[in-house]
Amino acid sequence: MKNIPAIIIVLFFNISFSQTNTNNVIGKWIRYKEEIKDHSKPLYIIPNESAFLEYSISKNKLCINSNPILKDGDLYVNAIIENNFIKTSPTSSYIIESIKQDSLILSERVDGITDDKLKRFYFVRSNSVFAKNKEQFKNEKNIIANIDFTPKTVVSIEAELNKMIPQNSSSFELIGNILIFPKESKIETQVTFSSKKEPSKIKTIKKILDSSFHKWDLADFKEYETIEIPFILQCKKDRMNGIKIIYLTNDLEKFHFTVGSQTKRTSAKSEEFFNEGLKAYENKEFTKAIQYFDQSYSLNYLKIDALYNIAKIYFETGDKKNACKTWKKIMDLGQASGKELYQTNCN
Repeated sequence: MKNIPAIIIVLFFNISFSQTNTNNVIGKWIRYKEEIKDHSKPLYIIPNESAFLEYSISKNKLCINSNPILKDGDLYVNAIIENNFIKTSPTSSYIIESIKQDSLILSERVDGITDDKLKRFYFVRSNSVFAKNKEQFKNEKNIIANIDFTPKTVVSIEAELNKMIPQNSSSFELIGNILIFPKESKIETQVTFSSKKEPSKIKTIKKILDSSFHKWDLADFKEYETIEIPFILQCKKDRMNGIKIIYLTNDLEKFHFTVGSQTKRTSAKSEEFFNEGLKAYENKEFTKAIQYFDQSYSLNYLKIDALYNIAKIYFETGDKKNACKTWKKIMDLGQASGKELYQTNCN
């Protein structure tokens, strides 16, 4: 049992599309919005600089790219476009809810998973976004790149950095800017902050970045004199690949969010408490179950099933006041099911 059952209304929209309209799905799309399928509010907030997501859809492949600097995506899956579905496996697919010339709406469908655990994505065509930015910067000679308008690398620069910097290096962080000079065929790297004095490593990093001109696709940026790309680099001795770069930001707080503030150890501990809560519930040890679910949620605020289970236990044991208090908390987090349960049982 994954979680204590609750009444969830699963909505399914069966929308018919002609074959011609479905073929229009093929191409590159940039996500600009996402939501939970039951219209709940997502439980996380993505900083703008880490919010990039591009889907490249062909007749038999789906490529998902979460890095605006990479020319090619970092995840490929087999996919078949059939009627109003993009099938990615025998049990999962994307529903094509709407397709127009420059806009696309997809929603996830997975056998056995309800809409409160699935997402809906809103996209705009990549070339449309690029064209608008191109027009915006048409009179500029020196630009600062952003997630929608930036040169892309044809190969990973991180990979070369990890070859050159020993994995047992001490941990440190750099903030800086990569200045690309398309007409002069050169790059200059500026380091504006370093968390530790690592002159030899900083020199090596700057040398690699400065010599990376041939790794950038600048075909659409030749008219500019300079292109500035902010970046944050982190070297961590406990990371399998010691160097991690996030481009297009100098904000360390957003960088730490992007690389993941929640450790695998914390997530695993949250799951462990959650499972102990299920066992305690099955054994009718309700006080202990509530404690376990509370500990699970305190370690991982995305584990909202723990709150649903706490409310259910309170309600089943006659403590309506605390059940409603918990449902109210879930409702305040923007969760549609929590709102329905609160309005049904607490008013």
